[in-house]
Amino acid sequence: MLIKAFYKQKKEGLSEKIGRICCPIMLVNGTAGLLTNRKSIAQYIENIPEKKKYGLL
Repeated sequence: MLIKAFYKQKKEGLSEKIGRICCPIMLVNGTAGLLTNRKSIAQYIENIPEKKKYGLL
């Protein structure tokens, strides 16, 4: 849902939007989903500047 919300805002690219996250965040990605890439958690966490962040696969 996070990515879907980002794509609805077409003013700037996805990486710019993720780079503006300035609050603690936790991303959870299932391993059995067909639509979600398993590498996405690492990509998002790498681009989020917030110090309090956690990704769970």
